[in-house]
Amino acid sequence: MKRPIPFLALVAALALSACGTTIQAQVQSFTAGEQIAPGETVFVLPGVPPQQQTLETQSWVALAQQEFRKRGYIVTNDPNRATLKAAISLGIDNGRDVTSTFAVPQFGVTGYSGAQTFGTMNSFGNTATYSSNTTLTPQYGVTGYIPGSRTDRVFGRTGMLVMARFDPAGNMRVVFDSRIRSNGSCGNLAVIAPELVQALFSKFPAGGAGAVELPMAGQC
Repeated sequence: MKRPIPFLALVAALALSACGTTIQAQVQSFTAGEQIAPGETVFVLPGVPPQQQTLETQSWVALAQQEFRKRGYIVTNDPNRATLKAAISLGIDNGRDVTSTFAVPQFGVTGYSGAQTFGTMNSFGNTATYSSNTTLTPQYGVTGYIPGSRTDRVFGRTGMLVMARFDPAGNMRVVFDSRIRSNGSCGNLAVIAPELVQALFSKFPAGGAGAVELPMAGQC
C-alpha cells in the first residue's frame, strides 16, 4: 500500500509547529508570488502526523535542511524563531510489474556477390579437359527477428514540500508548494531520498514545472 502524503497532513504539521544511475522526476512547484529571500530563518518538520514520525521522516528533514542551507537560508530548530516553516514528506508504493516486448535481430547470409571463376585446361593429343571452380563472396545481414520480452518491477515515488508563513495570530499562509512524481526500478526509499528532496527544491523559490534528472549517489 502506498504511504500517503496528503496535503492536509502537511498543512496540519505546519499548523502544529506554530504552537553509475539517475533519478528522473516530474516536478510541479507553485508560489504565492511573494519573495522568499535567502537569509530568512526556516524551521523544517516532517509532513506526517506526529504518531507516524520516525527516524526515517527525520532524515527527510535533515536533507531539506541541507538544501535550505545551500541556498543561503538560516535553519533553526526553534519554530518560534522562524519566519518560514516547511513540511516535507516522501512516499513510495509497492511497485508493479511492467512487461515490454522487443524484437531480437538474427544475422546470417543474405546473398552472394563477387563471383570469381578459376579453371585449368589439360590436353592429351587430340583430347582436352577443362575443370573450373567458382568462388562466391557471401554478404551478411539481418535474416529475420525473434520476438522477446522482459518484465521489470517499477516503483512509484512521490514527494511534497509545503512552506508557510504565520501571522502573530497564528494564521497560516502557504507561500510555496512543490510536488514530484517519479518512477523507477529502485524501491528503497532511503537510498533515493536525497535525489527526491533535490528534485523538490529544483524549482525553488520561483516555482515552475518540468522534468529533472539527477545522478543517483547510492546503490539500490
